[in-house]
Amino acid sequence: MRSLTRKTDYALIALVHMVRGNLSQTSARDLSLRSGVPVRVLTNILNRLTRRGLVASARGTNGGYRLARRPEKISLVDLMEAVDGPLQLTRCCVPDPASAQEKCRIGKACPVSEPIRRVYADVRGVLSQVTLLDLALNRVPLDPAARVGGTADGRGQSPRRAT
Repeated sequence: MRSLTRKTDYALIALVHMVRGNLSQTSARDLSLRSGVPVRVLTNILNRLTRRGLVASARGTNGGYRLARRPEKISLVDLMEAVDGPLQLTRCCVPDPASAQEKCRIGKACPVSEPIRRVYADVRGVLSQVTLLDLALNRVPLDPAARVGGTADGRGQSPRRAT
């Protein structure tokens, strides 16, 4: 199972501090003090997020960093890919299926490539549903029908509603 890298974890922590602190603009040093992320590491992460358009930066005495988009418009997959590059479960799980065949030695003979691509699409879909605002508000509002088994309880039955 792939876990979040330390850089992605630090990026999440820092940006959630920006949202929770309602910081319209802040310095890397101030954000480092708030988040506990080392300033040197945080500066590199913020620069990467700036290049990917998730954070904007301004130089000068009143400069600093701010979110380039509203927090509800930044998904977890956006952030993960901005920090670590494309999300990938296997070599065949890439946006362009033609290039996937070139990267895999087994290629068309692989019995699991298609099911793994569907799992990848589902994982990516879930990560796309969760936004920076959701994380800042400590909520994960996933559609229960989108979970495994197509139901809220995962056993093929929908939960009963309280009346």
